[in-house]
Amino acid sequence: MIAGNPGQSSRFTRFLRRLAFASVLAIAGLASLTLSEKLPRAGAQDEPAPPRRPPLRTVQPEIGDAVLVVYSDGRRREGVLVRRDVRGVAIEISNIEIPIAADRIEQVVRLGRPMERYFQVRDAISDDDAQALLEVARYARSLGLVEVALVDAKLAVRADPREPDAVALVHELERIRDLRLRELREPEEPRPSPEAPPANDIPLLTSDQINLIKVYELDLADPPTLQIDDATVEALLNDYAAHELIPTDEGGRA
Repeated sequence: MIAGNPGQSSRFTRFLRRLAFASVLAIAGLASLTLSEKLPRAGAQDEPAPPRRPPLRTVQPEIGDAVLVVYSDGRRREGVLVRRDVRGVAIEISNIEIPIAADRIEQVVRLGRPMERYFQVRDAISDDDAQALLEVARYARSLGLVEVALVDAKLAVRADPREPDAVALVHELERIRDLRLRELREPEEPRPSPEAPPANDIPLLTSDQINLIKVYELDLADPPTLQIDDATVEALLNDYAAHELIPTDEGGRA
């Protein structure tokens, strides 16, 4: 207890009370700040985390895959991979194998399925660009997508009815489509297996044919003596004198 003036003692007591109250508020604020940093914000657990893009995977092309070869000078060529080694690659285009040296290659990319490759080109083309639609229709046809190519060719005609190449392509694709549909509707009938003809249909040998067989008929157990007259031998030697099998010396011709 502080001795002295009662007024001073009362003021000192009030000062101590205020100091203690301020200390409590400071400690409570510090604890609240620390706790708010550790605990999640209200509703934060309801907010989904942004999706993470999966890492890109480089798919190495294998023999038989459709690939895009990017040359060192920027040129590009598509084909089917038929060989790949330290010397380079070889791709097949229209049944022709084309070797490409390793020092000329920038990259070999495995192409996706035909529809994926088509949409990569088609997505960047407007429906009113006749020339671009014509090119993408030809590209779809090269991928074997006849129905898809026909749709783009018709769009090209609608965009420019006076484009003769687009009109001709529509007619060509319609013929291919109709031919395929006809093949599906009318499957090829199996051909009957060849059967042996009936016995009555086998022709008999004529007399001349029988006599001809007898001329060349030999008894191997008792072969006959074959005699050729000298005139026949002399004619043979004269007619085929330049032949390699005809002897040229007198001993061989005797």
